[in-house]
Amino acid sequence: MTRRPPAVVGALFAPGTIPTLVLDACVLYRIFDTDILLSLADADLLTPAWSAAIETEWVRNLCRNRPGLCASIRARARSMNRAFSAASVPPVAPAPAHAVAAGTTDAKDLHVVVTALTIGADAIVTYDLSDFDHDTLAAVGVIVVTPDDIVDWLLRFEDRPGTCNALRTQRQRMQKPARTPAGFIQSLADNGFVSAARILRPGDL
Repeated sequence: MTRRPPAVVGALFAPGTIPTLVLDACVLYRIFDTDILLSLADADLLTPAWSAAIETEWVRNLCRNRPGLCASIRARARSMNRAFSAASVPPVAPAPAHAVAAGTTDAKDLHVVVTALTIGADAIVTYDLSDFDHDTLAAVGVIVVTPDDIVDWLLRFEDRPGTCNALRTQRQRMQKPARTPAGFIQSLADNGFVSAARILRPGDL
């Protein structure tokens, strides 16, 4: 079984799918990424999910690295849970079947797999691609992808106008600093959304 992340080629999901995505702590830790994905969720292009353990991990790590902002970080987590009340998955104890489905996924990430399997998620969205057993998870219907993979799929295969509208709304909300369309595309590239930045043009935003 391989844990090497496969190249993302073609459509990730069947046409018309609104995928349920478990957002890993390393994604929620990054405010830019979270804002992008939740803007797409607000436009009904995807359904986000996370567990209490995932939330605890990203909040703890961000507070450790930005101690002066810990109060606002915790407030952000509460705001996310209010805005996406269905996203928070109740705790589930790992079962032997979960371990089998996880394959050689790192033990520290088993809780992410358990969350995905519990809710029947379509994908785990993470930057720690090598921590997951892609083949074994794919066999139970869960793929492992990056945030950029999701935006790339939406733009190329699913709903380019809707995706552009959601990204435009997010760009217009950004005030510190404000972003021009070209500046927003550059911010996407700078934050790892390389494929999305390559596809988008200022006129889209």
